[in-house]
Amino acid sequence: MKLFRPRAPKPLPAGTAVHHHFTSAGDPVQQEIAQRPELPQLEPAIQRVVAELRALRAAIAAGARARSEQKLRALIESARQALQSATADQERTARRVMAGVDEMRDAEAAMAKRTAAYGQLDALNAELAARKKADEAAANLAAIMAQLK
Repeated sequence: MKLFRPRAPKPLPAGTAVHHHFTSAGDPVQQEIAQRPELPQLEPAIQRVVAELRALRAAIAAGARARSEQKLRALIESARQALQSATADQERTARRVMAGVDEMRDAEAAMAKRTAAYGQLDALNAELAARKKADEAAANLAAIMAQLK
C-alpha cells in the first residue's frame, strides 16, 4: 500500500487564462532589492592591487642597494665594539679632565670620536632595516604572484 499517489493537475476550465505577475517599482520585494548596498566594483580593487605591487617593487628596489644581511650583521658587531671602545675612552678622558690631568679639548675630541662611532652604528642599523624590509617585500611579492598563477 502506497501512502502517496501523484496525480496530474486538473485542467483549467474553458475560457480562463493564466496571468503572470511581474514586479513593479512599488513592489516591496523590488524596494528591498533596491535598498541593498552595492557590491564592490572590480576596478578600485584592481587599482589597490596594482598600487600594492608598485609599493612592494619600490621597497625591493630601495633595498637592492643594501649589502647582504650577514655582512651587515658582522659590520654592526664591529661598529658596536668600536662604539664601546670609544665610550670607554670618552669616560676615561672625562675622569682625567675632572682630575685636572687632561684639558677639555681632549674630552671634546673623545666625545667627537664616540659620536662618529655611534653615527656609523646607526647608519648600519638603518641599512639593515632597509634590507629586512626589502626581503619581506620580496617574499610578499612572490606570494602574491604565486596566488595569481
